[in-house]
Amino acid sequence: MKRTYAGIVILSLLVFSPLNALANKVVGSFAVVKGTVSLKDKKGVATPAKVGGKVRESDIIIAEKDSRAKLIMIDKNELNVSPETEIRLDKYTYEPEKNEKNVLINVLYGKMRSQVNQKYDGKETTFHVKTPAAVAGVRGTDFLA
Repeated sequence: MKRTYAGIVILSLLVFSPLNALANKVVGSFAVVKGTVSLKDKKGVATPAKVGGKVRESDIIIAEKDSRAKLIMIDKNELNVSPETEIRLDKYTYEPEKNEKNVLINVLYGKMRSQVNQKYDGKETTFHVKTPAAVAGVRGTDFLA
């Protein structure tokens, strides 16, 4: 009986660990952090951002007054977060071998500049920036929202 229970526990760990790893995949890192910038994970835990710190899907980046951050994403796109800004990385998928490039960034308040280096067709591959007032689709440009 104990052996069966141990087998179930091990099997559960093997099945659910990859799903948890996918949910927490790294999608970028901080290249520049000036002032008070924090990173809030999907559980709501906030930590100070630091150069080299990893950013994951669903993370929220918060730049306080007189603060800013620059992120380099897995697809080499750059995100510049301006002072007094909060953004959430709702979705960041980049798998060029499968032609999967889909991004949704939610600017909760403030300003964000994005330098997009890839071409997005707007149909199968998308780069969307959502703000309280609008949603913009980008196809490869230097973009300020």
